[in-house]
Amino acid sequence: MTNGKKNPTAAAAGRPPTGTTPPPTPGIRRRNIVYLAILFLLGGEFVAGCDADAISDRIQRAVGRQSERAKTQTAREERKAKGGRQGLPAPIASALDLIEASDAEFLAVKGTGKKRSKVRTYSGREFASMLTSKTIWLGRGIEDLPTWLDEIATASFFGGDTYRVRRPDGQEEALRPWIERQIAAWPDLGDGPP
Repeated sequence: MTNGKKNPTAAAAGRPPTGTTPPPTPGIRRRNIVYLAILFLLGGEFVAGCDADAISDRIQRAVGRQSERAKTQTAREERKAKGGRQGLPAPIASALDLIEASDAEFLAVKGTGKKRSKVRTYSGREFASMLTSKTIWLGRGIEDLPTWLDEIATASFFGGDTYRVRRPDGQEEALRPWIERQIAAWPDLGDGPP
């Protein structure tokens, strides 16, 4: 700087003005942090002479912990798969079985009435699985089928958009009248689909 003014030639050349230090490069700062993190994780053993047995022991313990996490996750997924619809009231579980066995397509329409609406298509199995999860999370305490249809099965949780059914003949209708007809066709819903 000369007389309180910036050096125009340095700025034009893309260099910092004389008498200033350039800011540190983010890559160098990041690299230094990574080095410090590695030293911290290793407990400074590289600095203290690199005890190979201690490093090997730490690696073995880390592998063991990861293996235990994988076993726990697998067991958790198996319990979840076995649980499924067990514990749900019989009429609700039967209605979910009915949906799963259907060859219709189930449509979740987001944003009805707006310029752009998204349609997600589910198979019977996928839709029953989604409703099962929704029932487990949101339907605690719902024991009867009409309440379940009102609160869980016929509309989306966030937008309240009505679920639709596309029958094999290509006709679409709201889920509620379709499922009520299907339920009426079963001889005894409490015993489940034949």
